Amino acid sequence: QFSVDSVASGKSINRGPLVQMAMKRLESDSWLYGFGWGAPRSNLWAWLGTDPERLRETIADFHNLYFSLPMVYGWFGSFAFVALIGYTWLRVVATTWRYRRSPSPLVLLCFGFAVVWPTFLLDQYKISILRNANYHMLFWIWLALTHALVDSLRSMKPSPATSPVPEPSRPPDWRSKIAVATAQASIRGRERR
Repeated sequence: QFSVDSVASGKSINRGPLVQMAMKRLESDSWLYGFGWGAPRSNLWAWLGTDPERLRETIADFHNLYFSLPMVYGWFGSFAFVALIGYTWLRVVATTWRYRRSPSPLVLLCFGFAVVWPTFLLDQYKISILRNANYHMLFWIWLALTHALVDSLRSMKPSPATSPVPEPSRPPDWRSKIAVATAQASIRGRERR
């Protein structure tokens, strides 16, 4: 039977025993700080709580980013890790919305990343980027590319076609009228001499 509880427990997605192992490991320590990212063997030691060489059967990881993060980065690091992804997503969504009428092809790429990051967060419930250094590095590259894309789009010189939001014309206030009148009077005074 497929339900929210069966997905959360891992039974519907073929992760039941791994979820139980992860829950036991999370209860075994406070995880205020983690072991730190390392080589696969040291990461396995963090996840399993013992030297993986001593075990008969071992796993690659918990197949879940959210269960794997506290052992590697601790609770604060885990929150910062997920918050960084959330911040990146909010930034790319805001930029996509702001420049939605721009003819720049970067807007389409921004839209793509606006879809990628929430999909990535959902996907990480079933598999973890921490299991392999290559996946982990690829994640950081895509995150950096997203920020570079946003910065590139925001740094474009505005033109009428690429302006994010048209600026309303504002009537000059009385100070600017006086400044203009004073400048014009000064110019006329010089011309008379």
